This record gives sequence, structure tokens and C-alpha cells, in this order.
Amino acid sequence: MDATAQKLQEWLSAEMHFRPSGLHQRELKSSDLQSLCRGQLKDVWSYLTKHVKSTKAQQQSYEGEFGAQHSQLMAEVAAATTAVGHVGGEIKRLHADISSAELKIRQREQTLSQERHRSALLRARSKHIHEKVAIINELTARVDAKRNALESQQNQTKPRLVTIESHSHPENACTREVKAICFKMETFIKDLLDGKFGADKDARDQQKTESMRALEVVLQKHSLHQFLMSLRACCHDSTLDMRQSTSVIDIHRDLQNLQFSYSSNNGKLTDISSPPSLLMSVRQLLQESHQSNIQRFIRSEESRNRAWKLQKTLPQCQETIAKMLEEQLSAHPQALDLARRLFEAELQLATCRSSVRVLNEVNVELKEQMAEAMRNKEILISKFQRIQDFRKIADAKQNLIRFLVKQNIGAQTRLECHQAEVSQYVQKALTSKQADITQGTTQLKDYLLREMESFALLNLSLLMLVSVDGLHKTSASDLSIARFESKQNSSLQTIAAAVGYAYHQSPELLSSALVDLCRDANAHTKANKRSDSVPSAEHISVRAHDEKVLKTVVPVLQTSLAKTTQALTECLQLKDTVSHWWEQPAQTLVPWLSVDDASLQQWRDRWTVNVTRLRQTQVSQS
Repeated sequence: MDATAQKLQEWLSAEMHFRPSGLHQRELKSSDLQSLCRGQLKDVWSYLTKHVKSTKAQQQSYEGEFGAQHSQLMAEVAAATTAVGHVGGEIKRLHADISSAELKIRQREQTLSQERHRSALLRARSKHIHEKVAIINELTARVDAKRNALESQQNQTKPRLVTIESHSHPENACTREVKAICFKMETFIKDLLDGKFGADKDARDQQKTESMRALEVVLQKHSLHQFLMSLRACCHDSTLDMRQSTSVIDIHRDLQNLQFSYSSNNGKLTDISSPPSLLMSVRQLLQESHQSNIQRFIRSEESRNRAWKLQKTLPQCQETIAKMLEEQLSAHPQALDLARRLFEAELQLATCRSSVRVLNEVNVELKEQMAEAMRNKEILISKFQRIQDFRKIADAKQNLIRFLVKQNIGAQTRLECHQAEVSQYVQKALTSKQADITQGTTQLKDYLLREMESFALLNLSLLMLVSVDGLHKTSASDLSIARFESKQNSSLQTIAAAVGYAYHQSPELLSSALVDLCRDANAHTKANKRSDSVPSAEHISVRAHDEKVLKTVVPVLQTSLAKTTQALTECLQLKDTVSHWWEQPAQTLVPWLSVDDASLQQWRDRWTVNVTRLRQTQVSQS
């Protein structure tokens, strides 16, 4: 008993720092406390002296235990904060670099687009200037031709003939071979464009190989200079022939002769241009044949003049050669006789060879003319047949256009009605969903912030627990039984009431209960995400109603979309057909002419206005 009283006196003075408060009170002694250390209170005082410490001692023990961990955690937090600052600085620097790079790229793209725009404008301007120059040159040539024609008509009474520059270059073996190669190439390209080969790839490759082999042979036999000069001569001859064949063509006169009349009843264009009379056509053909005969006569006269000059110089050459033979072979009469005979034979042989060559050339030329005449005849027959079939094709197209216009008069109105119905259905279907989403968003707004604020009010020192008798843990700041009734534990009471935690349970189990509650909430959230719908009667009925509405509305929508697509396709086909019809070459050749005091564009505008009025009238009547 004395030992217990002594320990209690030491515990009060040393541990709890107990001092008497009165002026005349003396310090407690162990003899004064012996009356308290009796019976059942002896065990209580023994337990107090062993286990109960003062608040300062308890705080020092806790500071010694958790101070190192707190310092380490604070150092880690400071290091993490510094690293976050460095990373944020790097991210800002990278953002700045990216922004500057994007700005430079946009500036480069803008500069490039400006340069491209300028180059396009320059190309268009250059092309426009070239076209103007070509038009001016053509007009100058026409004016000169008209002036020359008027001068020749004033000075001469006979008709003016078209004179073509004659061939001024000599023709040698290289030129003849180059002409033959050019003719082969021309024939091959013409057959290829006309589609005569068809799917026969072997014949095409064979003819191409033969042409290239002939070209290689010519390049091996002659020098490059000779080949280029011969090719230049061939191009010159082709240019002269083309100029001669196109000298009688007058496109402006032919365009002025074209005239069309538009009928508002059936919407057709009728060619009202007066065709040339038979007498004029025959007269033109006779004039062309007369001109060709005159040119042929002029060439024959030139050839006769050259032949006469050669025949005139031939006796002189013969006398000169005879004198040379007599001077060299005067001592040998037999050799002189043989030389004279040989000379006469060579002369006759050269004459025969030149005659044969000329006859062959004339034969080839006549064959070419015959083949060309046959081709022209076939072309004329095919064109005549096309002209005969053109009216049938035009009537068929006109009937098709009228049928399509009649069929698609109300297509735009029906399409707009279907679009309005679909828009109304989509708006009605999404209105309810939008209200639910808005309500849920409003409820969940700032929910996490409110939860964090409620946890911020919690005093963490209340969760510091100590062991009592080694069985339970009790808060160090409150050893009372009614721990939830104190004002310091209001946050703890709020959390316990929010999660449904019983007051009679220990507070050390609150953390584990909260962890279990979060785990259950996460499990429910995952289960709700995996499932398509909440298993409740209300949601099941809503889903059944949605499926029923979908089964009813989807076929109607599909039918409407199919009809709308078909109507759009027919409208596009009609538009393409009408555009193709109006964009025919003959429709826009002479926009400066007018029929019934209206041009072609004015007739088009009238047709568009009348068709629009007709459609509006039919829509209003229906």
C-alpha cells in the first residue's frame, strides 16, 4: 500500500505537475494518499500511474515518433513542387516554341498562297495578252487580205487565184526517206486515233516497231544535220499544203450563215439558215476545180520550161564531151567509137530511169488521191446518215426532257416536306433526353468540391488513437465515453451521419467503413456502365416504348429517304441533261445574232421564267 501511495504521489508531482493552490496548503505526501489506495481503487491508481501520461509528454512522444516521417514527407512534397514547377516551365516554353513555329508556318503559307495567287494572275494576264495579240494578228491578216483583194479587183478584171509558194529546196535521197517515214508515222497515228487496231495489241506494236526500225536505219545512213534539214523541208512542204487547203475556208462567213428559231410550243430549236443553193455549190466546185487545173497547168508549164532549158543545154554538153573524147582517144579510133556508144547508152539509161521515177511518183500520187477520194466519199456517206438520224435523236431527247420536267415538278416541295418531318421527329426525340441530361448535370455540378470542403473541415488530430488495456484504441484528445457528443467532433458526427455509421461503434473503424463504402460505390458504377439499362419497371417500359416507336418510324424514315434520294438523283440527271443540251457547240457559236428580235441568251431566260411560272401554277393547283 505504501508503494502504491508513493508511486501515486510521484505521478502527481512529476508527471501531472500537481501543486496545492491554497496559501497554507502543504505539498502532498505519500501518507496523505494512503487512504485513497485501498480496496478496488488500488488497481485503478496502479493503472493510472503506469499508463496515463500528461499531454506534454504524450505530445513529445508523438513528435519523436512522427517528426522524422513528417520531415521526410515535407521534403518530398517540396521536391515534387519544384519538379512540377520545372515541368510547368518546360511546358510553357514548349507551348511558346510551338506557337512561334505555327505562326511562322502560317506566315509562310500565307506568303506562298500570295505568291501562287500572283503567279496565277500573271499567267492569266499573259495568256490574255497572247490571245489578244493572236486576235490582232488575225484581224490584221484579214484586213490585209481584204485590202489586197480589193486592190486586185480594182486593178485586174480576171479573178484572183490563190498563189502558193513553190518548193524552193532540192529533194535528195535523205529527204525522200524522211518523207516516207513521216508518212508511215502519220498513217500509224491516224489509225491509232481512229481505233482501227481495236484490241489487237500485237498489230499495233508491230507497226510501231517497223516505224521505229525504219527511223533508226535512216539515222544510221545519214548524218544528223542531213536528217534535220530533210525534216525541216518536210515540215515546210506540209505547211504549204495545209495553207493551200485552208485558204478557201472562211469561218466567219459560215458562222453568220447559221440561224436557229426557238418554238415556245414544243421547246425545239429549228435551223432556219438558208443552205447554199445547188447552183452555188456546183459553181464553187467548178471554181475550185478550175483553180486546181490552172495551178496544175502552171506547174506543167514550169516543168516544160525546165525541160526545154535542159534540152537546150544537152547538145552543148554532148559536143563538149565529144571534143574531150576526140582529144584523149584520137590515136585509137576503135576506142573512140566504143566511148561514143557507151556515152549514148548511159544517156539513154539516165533518161529512162528519170522517166520511170517520175511515172512511179505520179502513180503513187494518183493512188493516194484515189484512196483519199474513197475516204472522203465514205465520210460524206456517214455524215449524210448522221444528218438523217439527227432529227430522230433530237426528238427523243426533247421527249425525254419534257417527261423528266413533268415528273420532277413537285420534287423540291416533297423533299422539303420530308426534311421538315424528319427535323420535327429528331427534335421531339432529343428534347426529353436533353432535359434529363441537364438535370443530372445540374445535380452533379460542384459535387466533388463540396465533398472536398466537407473533408477539409475535419480535424485530423481527432483520428490519433491510443491503446487502452491493449484491446481498444481511443482518441488521445477525448477519452470520454460520449465522444460523439462533444463540439470538437462535429465534422466526425457529420461524416458518420452522412455514411450511416452507428454512434456506438469505434471511430477507428470509420476509415475502413469509408473505404468499403467507396469500393461498393465503384462496383455499382462499373455494374451500371456494363449494363445497358437499370433493371426497373419504369426503365423497362420506356425501353419497350422506344423499341415500338423505332419499329414504327424507321421504315417510314427509310422510305422517305429512299424517295428523297431518288428525287435528288432524277433532278441531277435532268439538270445534267439540260446543261448538256444547252452546251452543244452549235448553240453558242453566234451569240451576236438574234432571231425574232431576241438573242440565244434572251431565249434561254424566257424559257426559264416560263418553266418556273408553270411549276408554281401546278404546285398551287395541287
